[in-house]
Amino acid sequence: MEKEAIERALREDPSILIRVLQESEELRAFLKSYIGDDIARKDDIKTMTDILTKMVDQNAQLMKQLDKRFEEVIGQMDKRFDDMDKRFDDMNRHFEEMINQLDKRFDQMDKRFIQVDRRLSFLEKVVIGLYVPIVIEIILQLLHL
Repeated sequence: MEKEAIERALREDPSILIRVLQESEELRAFLKSYIGDDIARKDDIKTMTDILTKMVDQNAQLMKQLDKRFEEVIGQMDKRFDDMDKRFDDMNRHFEEMINQLDKRFDQMDKRFIQVDRRLSFLEKVVIGLYVPIVIEIILQLLHL
């Protein structure tokens, strides 16, 4: 629990670590026992705090660069999605035009079929009108023989 609280505090304000390093005899004693006598001296603590300060600053700069890059990538993705939307809209319009043209052609074909059907009906009537009397005449002549 303490470790989580310390980590949360350090994330919220990294300068806490610098102040603690500068002011804490207990931490110096810990560092002395853990790392050795050299680092536990006050001058070394100052050097360490300077290094940590630089690291915190570098971290902040890296975070800004990452944020900037992230925004750039998001902008590029938005642009690509917009381009894709435009392409899909263009394709949709093109397909609608094709469908409309096909509808017009089918309508024209229907009209032509109707015309052909009328002509065939007329020809059928003409043929029946011409041949039926001839056939009747032939049958009548055959009957008189």
